[in-house]
Amino acid sequence: MKKTLLSGCIGAALLAASLPAAAITNIETNATIPFSFSNPGARSLAMGGAFLGLADDATAAYTNPAGLTRLGISKQFSAEFRQLSFETPYAASGNFGIRPFDLSGVNYNKASDDANELAFIAAVLPQENWSLAFYRHQLLNYRNGYTNQQIFFPADFTFDDLSGYFTLPYTATADLSIESYGISFGHNLTDTLSWGIGIAHHRFEIDTFNERFNPLLNNAVIFRNVQSGSDNDISFNVGLLYRSSDRFSIGLSYRSAPSFDYQVRSTFVDTGEETANFTTRLKSPDSFGLGFSWRASDRLTLNLDVNHVGYSNLSRQVDDAFFSGNYANLSNPVLLRSFAVKDRIEPRVGMEYAFDTAHPFFLRAGAWRESQRSLKFIANPDDSLFANDPVEAYAEAVLFSAGEDVNHYSLGFGWAFSRFQLDFAYDHADTQDTFSLSGVLRWD
Repeated sequence: MKKTLLSGCIGAALLAASLPAAAITNIETNATIPFSFSNPGARSLAMGGAFLGLADDATAAYTNPAGLTRLGISKQFSAEFRQLSFETPYAASGNFGIRPFDLSGVNYNKASDDANELAFIAAVLPQENWSLAFYRHQLLNYRNGYTNQQIFFPADFTFDDLSGYFTLPYTATADLSIESYGISFGHNLTDTLSWGIGIAHHRFEIDTFNERFNPLLNNAVIFRNVQSGSDNDISFNVGLLYRSSDRFSIGLSYRSAPSFDYQVRSTFVDTGEETANFTTRLKSPDSFGLGFSWRASDRLTLNLDVNHVGYSNLSRQVDDAFFSGNYANLSNPVLLRSFAVKDRIEPRVGMEYAFDTAHPFFLRAGAWRESQRSLKFIANPDDSLFANDPVEAYAEAVLFSAGEDVNHYSLGFGWAFSRFQLDFAYDHADTQDTFSLSGVLRWD
């Protein structure tokens, strides 16, 4: 009976994993982590994040360090404040069909949360032919929680005399952060070509808590999962920037991904019996981007970025958060290999229009498409491959079904003075809204 309940527990747990990782666990809270790959800065955000080919302010330290030589010879200090509102979909209740597998009866809800943060600060120290920048970047600052209900198997579904079996309801909370400190260097190779390199130290903290309930036992808590830990890692970024003229430039950038270790522990609540206790590793995707910037007129600049994001880091390995050590024989490697996230090409477009006033005023707009990043069960649960254990296969296929591609649309403006500049941006998508305010102070 204990293994049967654990099959249901596993099914309920396997909503997991929008979180990019080299070896992630099948815990619900991992699905609620909205990694953002938008470049820092309100100016960039207003142009849909299309900035690799332009890269002409302090945020180039993170985006494309080759652009640090385009900032002039004045020293700069830049800061950005962001307010983010998240809505993360998850399978919340309902029922599904089999043979053929049918999700039309599943109800999806969204877990919502807000975050206010000092997202980016940087100091740039330029010289005639090279430039050095120091920065801090809040890559992730996330807290959220939600509770779902049982999701019912078809009424005529029978396995081990369990007619109308259901996935167990659960509650999940998450508290995660990644804070980065970096230094970047840019250098002019020729009048038209520059290169740059940066290195960053990342501090990671995670604290997630999951409990599963049995509705047949007055919703008593029967199983608990905890992920916790803190870790540090180093990453790097490199970039090139080519200016064929004052009106056209091309940028290339590669950013490596930090990885972090954390602890996973699972127990039966009634007995305190531990079924899993191990360390696993989280790895965010690396990314490679190509950007174009065209100054179509004295007032209008058009930007295009094409980014390759390595989401497949996530599905290279999935660890079973429920069974390890003496219970490892209860884990099903076939199921764990039935998840995948594909690498994605994400285009971004943006424009900036300058009004000819005493203090230049800029109007900006942009758009980009964010690919579905959730870990999904890609196998067919009706397949005979899962004939010996259909409960887990169907539950995983149901609960690993949330998430889809979303379109982002952004607007913003900026106002430049001789010594400082203010920029504002708003980015909207069905799953996230971002407000950004940033400023730049310049001095000799």
